[in-house]
Amino acid sequence: MSSEEIRLELNKLMIIQAEHDEHIRHNAIKQTHWAWQRWFWVGTVIILSVVQIVAFLSK
Repeated sequence: MSSEEIRLELNKLMIIQAEHDEHIRHNAIKQTHWAWQRWFWVGTVIILSVVQIVAFLSK
């Protein structure tokens, strides 16, 4: 295998690794976003429930 062929193979591997890293980074960001959004809605439901209970008890 010539040095040019080795260089081309290494470049291919580097591109594949960069794409893989980008995929992992994208999934991590997506997962963090969904976790934040899930806790936002859970908190909203809890707050609205407490408001309803307080309104019901104050009648």
